[in-house]
Amino acid sequence: VASFTLFVSNTEAIKVPRVTFRTSFEINNSKYKGSDLRYQNLTVKVGSDVWNYVVPIIAGGTYYTFSSPTGATSIPVGGKIAFDIYGDVLTGSALTSYASPIQLVGAVGVGQTSGTNIALKKSDGSIVSDTSPLDGQTVTITAAPSGGGGTIPPAPPPPPPAPSIAGISGPTTLQVG
Repeated sequence: VASFTLFVSNTEAIKVPRVTFRTSFEINNSKYKGSDLRYQNLTVKVGSDVWNYVVPIIAGGTYYTFSSPTGATSIPVGGKIAFDIYGDVLTGSALTSYASPIQLVGAVGVGQTSGTNIALKKSDGSIVSDTSPLDGQTVTITAAPSGGGGTIPPAPPPPPPAPSIAGISGPTTLQVG
């Protein structure tokens, strides 16, 4: 349901021990009955590693923090990792598009050598937070040819990183400041 790529091109490798996402209010919310996105089993993967747990029941407008099963994921200078967020789409989801059902609202970056916390910022200079989230991709639910279930088209690839930027990319690029 979303994908965010963290890349590092500054002078120090970083470790990422945890990330926090927020779900849209349209998710599994009776207020939007008939037009909401219904899914379960929210999972974050980095490569083949599932980060700390699977959320079986997802609530709209809720924050979920995921941690690396190995303590922290290291990203070398010039390297990158993708945070892929999965969820099982349920029957009853409206066949429509949902703008950013998942938003990145926080991530911890720590300098691997210095141990200094590194703020993750969008390209406009604002720090990624609850009030300034990084939106995930738009998800479109369409009917399967057989008439049952639905499909989610693959998310577009993130934009390529700028030569001197370190941070997260998704629909918008973030910098480490």
